[in-house]
Amino acid sequence: MSNKELILEEFKREQGLYNDFTTSLKNLIKKILADDEVCIHSVTSRTKGIESLAEKISRPNKVYQKLKDIKDLSGVRIITYFADDVDKVAELIEKEFEIDQKNSIDKRKEWDYAEFGYSSLHKVGRLNLSRVDLEGYSKFRGLFFEIQIRSILQHAWAEIEHDLGYKNEEGIPDAIKRRFAKLAALLELGDDEFVRLRDDLDSYGSKVEREIKYTPEATSINKVSLQKFINSNQVMEDLKVFFTDWFGKGLKPDKDSYWLKSLPREFHYIGVNNIKELGDLLKEYSQSIKKCIDLVYTREEPYWAPSMILFALLLLVIATRYSKEKAWEVFEGLSIGPRYDFVTEVKKRIR
Repeated sequence: MSNKELILEEFKREQGLYNDFTTSLKNLIKKILADDEVCIHSVTSRTKGIESLAEKISRPNKVYQKLKDIKDLSGVRIITYFADDVDKVAELIEKEFEIDQKNSIDKRKEWDYAEFGYSSLHKVGRLNLSRVDLEGYSKFRGLFFEIQIRSILQHAWAEIEHDLGYKNEEGIPDAIKRRFAKLAALLELGDDEFVRLRDDLDSYGSKVEREIKYTPEATSINKVSLQKFINSNQVMEDLKVFFTDWFGKGLKPDKDSYWLKSLPREFHYIGVNNIKELGDLLKEYSQSIKKCIDLVYTREEPYWAPSMILFALLLLVIATRYSKEKAWEVFEGLSIGPRYDFVTEVKKRIR
C-alpha cells in the first residue's frame, strides 16, 4: 500500500477526532477573542474532507510520510472588520497557542502587484502544554491546525476571485489582469480608509465629550453625541437605576441598539436639535418618565438599554406638547405607535 493510501486510511479512522478538534478549536478561539474583547466579524471552521486531502497529498511538490505531517486538517478562519486588527488577532493567537513559525505564512507580504491576490495571514500551530492538560483537550495532544486571519474586504476579494475561477490561472488576458490589479489596489485603499475612518470617529468621540461638557448648545444630536450624553448625564444615571429596579434586570450596552440609531432623527423631527435642549427636556420630564414607564414598556421586555429612557422621553414630549390629533400625526410621521390610549393616559398622569 502506498503512502498516499496509508494516509487516507489513517484519516478515515481518525476523522471523528479531527472533527471534534475543529469544533473545540473554533469554540476556544471564539472564547479567547471574546475574553479579550476583540471585535471580529466571524469565526468559521472546517475539517478537510477525504477528496480534498487526496488532492493535497497527490501534488508533485509535496511529500507526506504520515497523516500528522499534514498540518491543515483542522482549519479556522477569523474575519476582522479592520485590516489592522489582523495583526492584533495574530498576536493573541501566538500568545495562546504553540505556533509553528516555519510553516506559518503572511501571504500579505508575498503579494506581487502584477499577479492576483489579496491574501491573509496564516498561522499553523497546536495546543500548548498548559491547555492540553486541561480536561477535554488531552485527546488533541500533538494535533496541528491552520488559522487564517483576514479583513472582511480581503475575504470578499478571496471569495469573489475564487468564484470567478481565475486565481493563479495562466493565460489570462493582460487587460483582465490589469483590471484585477486595479481592483485589488482599490480594496487595499478601502481597508486603509476604513481604519482611518474608525480612528477619526474615535477622535470625534473624544471631541464630543468636551463639547457636551462645555458647549452643549453647539453639540448636535447624532449617534455618537447621544452615546456620550447617555454615559455622562447625571439625570440619566438616576433613571438608569430606576429602570434597572423597575425591569428587574441589568441593562444591555447601547452600542448597536435600535433606539440609539433612530433617536437622532426622531428628536430632530420634533425640533430638539442639540444636547443642551435634550438635557433640559430630560431634567424636566424625569419624574414623568417614572410615572409613565408602564405606558411605554412592560416588565416582560427581553432586555433594556439606556437609550430606551430617551425613547420614553420622546413619547412623553410628543404626548404632552401636542393635541391628541397632532400627537398621533407625529407618531405616524415617525412610524412609531404607542398604545391607543397613550396620549390620554399620559395627560391624566402628569397634568
